Amino acid sequence: MQKNKNIIEQAQDKFTDAMAQCCSLWGLSRLAGRIFGILFFNDDPLSLDEIPQNLKVNKSNVSVRQLQRWKMVKQVWIKGQRKYYYQAETNFHKIMSDLMTIFLHGEIEIAMAGISESRIILEENILSLSDEDKKKAHISIERLKKNRGILWTFRAVFTGFS
Repeated sequence: MQKNKNIIEQAQDKFTDAMAQCCSLWGLSRLAGRIFGILFFNDDPLSLDEIPQNLKVNKSNVSVRQLQRWKMVKQVWIKGQRKYYYQAETNFHKIMSDLMTIFLHGEIEIAMAGISESRIILEENILSLSDEDKKKAHISIERLKKNRGILWTFRAVFTGFS
């Protein structure tokens, strides 16, 4: 039994460390990643008192707000309890879709607006250009059309917006 527990702890430690690294790259604290890792490996939700005990950190350092905003952790109600309890989202497809929506929706909209505005400028003024510039404008228009289509598909697939 002790050997099995050690194996599970090793796996949890590896996963938790990986999540700490990911969160750090995303602009969160490493502790946020460790919190997610602990919650991910627990079958039952944990309270804000239990999370720091599991991580061996001060309670004052523990916050799940950003993880909640990013929909990686949700608050759950336990009948008869007055404390807040938290549970990790365990479906990585859902997590990544939510993160794509949070992070990329605005950037995609900006890029699509830039493509549309550039295309309009080129199309409305192409007749006034020299032959050489007309060729460049046609090439640019085709590139803009192609990439707008790619962004449109990306937005629909990854963020749920069409």
